[in-house]
Amino acid sequence: MLKSILLGSFLTLSLVGGSPNFAGGISQAAAQTVLSEDFKTQWSDRDLTVGIVGSSGFRLDRPEDVPPSYDRPSLLPALVDHKTGNLEPLITVEINGAVRGYPMRIVAAHRIINDSLGGVPIAVTYCQVCSSAMVFKRDVDGNATPLRLVGASYEENIILYDEATRTWWQQINGLGLSGPKADGALDVIPSKMESFAAFLKRVPGKPSLMVVADSALSSQPQQVRQTVYIPSMEQDAGSLKAWDRVVVVDREAWPLELLRKAGRLETDDLLILWEPGRQAAPDSFGKDNDRDVGNITAYSRRGDHLLETDTSIQLLHAFYQFSDGKKLHLERGADEGR
Repeated sequence: MLKSILLGSFLTLSLVGGSPNFAGGISQAAAQTVLSEDFKTQWSDRDLTVGIVGSSGFRLDRPEDVPPSYDRPSLLPALVDHKTGNLEPLITVEINGAVRGYPMRIVAAHRIINDSLGGVPIAVTYCQVCSSAMVFKRDVDGNATPLRLVGASYEENIILYDEATRTWWQQINGLGLSGPKADGALDVIPSKMESFAAFLKRVPGKPSLMVVADSALSSQPQQVRQTVYIPSMEQDAGSLKAWDRVVVVDREAWPLELLRKAGRLETDDLLILWEPGRQAAPDSFGKDNDRDVGNITAYSRRGDHLLETDTSIQLLHAFYQFSDGKKLHLERGADEGR
């Protein structure tokens, strides 16, 4: 059985472009939370002495690591998008018959894209430290509201807030953390991570098919300038590292590399297929930058029928922190639990 992360020990990863450098030990930034005066002023309506702020998992992000959201993004027809490469990853969304693609280079540059699709206000979000892409309905108490970055992370996952109630939300699952709606959750919108080529193949013959166009920020070369504090893990996670990707389907997960080598995985209830042809979404580690991580499709069995079901991809450290009892299978047919 897989055990919990050792929360008292950290790997420190410092990045300024290029390859990651690791150092052991607990850094000062990881060991304590020092709130800046700007942060205190921004959240003067909040008691910052209670809740997650005082926990060991809370830390402030550097101002340069808190980009502005991309609101009301510019669009262009997918068929004339000559900048997005065929293997480039997109997060794609379909609502009320409307389909749209969000290139991950753009989502990663802003962390949040506030958009509307099929008459529904949505926010497309991404945490580079966790490699977690999530789409939410940006509606709180029946009011459409933009989502923004708090400028802090909890368990190395970025924290969002809505402008209407100023409630803090965990990016990886949409759960409330602090504020008026802390006991609630944002509604998750189904989405799919796939390559641009797979997107065009899956939704063919639609001249009106749109993708989000680059902003001034995402058009610039992006460099990761971030220090990441990743809890080290016990050795019974096999050969997996904290920055390895896992594929999550419902209440179960598998290492991406296992699926990549096998091509398909089957259980009594699921069929998961891997096909080549997708680059990795940009993350804070860069381990898979030059690898084909593939396109993944999962199906649930309903009698003699197969129905496509949602999948998500996370880095292993994020899965451990937020799995909430999900099972991680280390081998085909193995039934290892967290």
